[in-house]
Amino acid sequence: MRNYIFYFIYFILFSCSPQDSKIEDLKGNWYLQYQVKFEDEYFELYINEELIYYYSSQGMLKPLKYKIENGELFVENRVSGKLENKGAIHYSNGVFTIEIFNEKISLLRIDNEPFVEDIIKGRIKEKDYRNYFHKRYSKWLGE
Repeated sequence: MRNYIFYFIYFILFSCSPQDSKIEDLKGNWYLQYQVKFEDEYFELYINEELIYYYSSQGMLKPLKYKIENGELFVENRVSGKLENKGAIHYSNGVFTIEIFNEKISLLRIDNEPFVEDIIKGRIKEKDYRNYFHKRYSKWLGE
């Protein structure tokens, strides 16, 4: 009985913090589920422990630092370099949602390769990735 209590207390004290589990949930490759008022361009993301990589029709943009604090997503401003609150985040059943400007942006995991991550890790050249990106972009537009 004593061992069970010890393991229970150990589990409670040393289990992952909520922030770590949220970051773990968000790590991976994502795409915009559908158009919203202020984000009408298709894009794909790769999120690791420290950075968000953003790929759009303009190509790969500079990666941005981010953090999650109290259920809010903070992302580096491209000009000032300071972290700015982008809104409340939620993750459920493979859908990552950001509540921003009274709108919800939903991102889905990319399930077919190649990924933005593959460019970062040197597994594919950006010019080759672009063809796959445009196929997914056309499908997203309903073409």
